[in-house]
Amino acid sequence: MESLIVKRAKVHPLPPLSVDVSLSVTVKIHNKVLYWMELAEVDVGIKYRGHKLGHVETRGWHVKGWGSEHVFGELEFGGLPSPDVAHLMQDLAKKRVHFHTAVGVVGNLGLFAFHFPKIFKVL
Repeated sequence: MESLIVKRAKVHPLPPLSVDVSLSVTVKIHNKVLYWMELAEVDVGIKYRGHKLGHVETRGWHVKGWGSEHVFGELEFGGLPSPDVAHLMQDLAKKRVHFHTAVGVVGNLGLFAFHFPKIFKVL
């Protein structure tokens, strides 16, 4: 994970207390071997205080051997439980929010003009 930026947070104070949050996600995929990677799917799951907020899924990326690519995505969510809304607002005020992320990658490998049909999966 390279960056996770809170773009917008809107609190709805009427009971039940809720918040709408918009996140910008950037993941850097770094290939440290000679083989190129054809990424069929890059999936980034995001949690806050044990509650799954959602995931960003992108498709169709190519990473050269010994190269890297940035994968960008946007995530909007609402429905965070009321007790966690207060914690999120405190974390945002401190400018430090601890989101838990998991990145999964699915794709194929190749070398020069040769394409290996075996699909790899990294979680």
